[in-house]
Amino acid sequence: MFRLWGNRFFLFLIIFFNFVYVFSNSLIGKIEKVGNVYFFVTESKRYEIGLDKWSPKKYLNCRIELKDPKIVGNTITFDKYKILGGNNDASYWEILSQKLKKVDFDFNVYLDNNYLYFSLLVINKSETPVRFKFPSSEEVDFVVMDSNLKNTIWRWSWGKNFKIGYKSEVLLPHNQLKYYARWNYVRSYIEDGEYKVFAEFHSLPHGKISEVKSIIIKTPTKFFNMDEDFIPLSVGSTWKYLEKDDNQKFLEMKVTGTATFSGKKYFTVENFLDENIIKSKGNSRFLRFDPNIKNFVEFKDGKDIPLFKGRFKIIKNNKGEYNFLQFTGRKWVLKYSFRKGIGIVKAKVNGNSFILNRVNFNINESDTKLGDNFSDIDENLILIEKGGFQKKDILCSIWGNGSIVIVKKGKIVYQGPIDKKKFYSLLKKIYNAGFLELRNFYGKDAVYYPLTIKIELKGKNNKVVVVKTSEKDKPPISFWDIVDLINNFANRERKAYEK
Repeated sequence: MFRLWGNRFFLFLIIFFNFVYVFSNSLIGKIEKVGNVYFFVTESKRYEIGLDKWSPKKYLNCRIELKDPKIVGNTITFDKYKILGGNNDASYWEILSQKLKKVDFDFNVYLDNNYLYFSLLVINKSETPVRFKFPSSEEVDFVVMDSNLKNTIWRWSWGKNFKIGYKSEVLLPHNQLKYYARWNYVRSYIEDGEYKVFAEFHSLPHGKISEVKSIIIKTPTKFFNMDEDFIPLSVGSTWKYLEKDDNQKFLEMKVTGTATFSGKKYFTVENFLDENIIKSKGNSRFLRFDPNIKNFVEFKDGKDIPLFKGRFKIIKNNKGEYNFLQFTGRKWVLKYSFRKGIGIVKAKVNGNSFILNRVNFNINESDTKLGDNFSDIDENLILIEKGGFQKKDILCSIWGNGSIVIVKKGKIVYQGPIDKKKFYSLLKKIYNAGFLELRNFYGKDAVYYPLTIKIELKGKNNKVVVVKTSEKDKPPISFWDIVDLINNFANRERKAYEK
């Protein structure tokens, strides 16, 4: 009898959990309307929204992330939500057509130092208290739309979490509620021009929209031309990228050779980071920089085709990188970030984000002109410090074509150009300190947790010196002088560039 009851109870639980399912994290979808019914639509299913205290009208066609939603059959309910993307098809006039409750507003907006500042005062001028009722924790929203009031450019609520549930606020006579927000319009890469701004107050039953104000935005940004140092092409050079959303997935872009068409030299590049990328061996494309049009070109179908197409602009960010922005027809989108002498350090291609993880340049193939006094500079100098009782993991790579990369714990912490004349002087100093006369290895009786230091010089003079901290087999003091020379050079060049 007990076993029979237990089996029935177990069967009941199975049926119950097939009927009611609670997501333990989140669910992403869009708000859609069919007739008078609103639905939450994911990639695989459509659910009717079973809430009587939250109006989805404002969020029609918006992308929403629901926090811990509950599903009963084909109906979905939730307590928290996050707005991921706006509805660019909803016009201001459609919102304004709602019946509005009369509330005294004082709405202001002004520009200052790359920011748009908003303020909204809700004022009770009467002699009696006013009670406001809100359907969620989102009491107010600030909105920027285009000059035609057709497309939403920005909302304060985008990307923020809100909690479902009635909330009351009592405003005493001759008092006011104050709301403030700001928007970094420079970071959003919007077009210069006129925009419409207003505030929404979400008090029930229908809320209130402030007066609409016009504002002229003009970004104080200097634009740059494409430069051949944005992608320093040379045979044997490789760039290793990590996919941002998959820490185990890498992509390698490399220059495998050269080709000549109509008397012009091109580099064959595998896995170039754009929409045409095919992640397979043999995907070679013929690229070169054309100084006449300030763009890289690809030889295809018997002619040169600009590699970076469409409408774009290049600005410099506060990290010393050059951001490549492309216009999509509605807004500017950040597609690439370049470092001169390094190449592409960040890219967004076909919805995937790539970050430069490691680079390796073959300096002998560099076409960079160094001048009469520096024609012999074809060295690539690498300093690696690894291990030790207090673990080190530092790589400093300096190239004769005028670039430096510093990597710590597998991540690039600095990359930028160097002064070639100073690099030439550094080479002479390490030669004079006796670098070429050092043995290839020191530290046969290494201590526990030895610090391993490797100096590698490639080019006209090839030399590798490896040192492990040891009680007996120690390098001469000149070795440590050479390490200091390289580190001091790298630090000086980094500080000079960052000023």
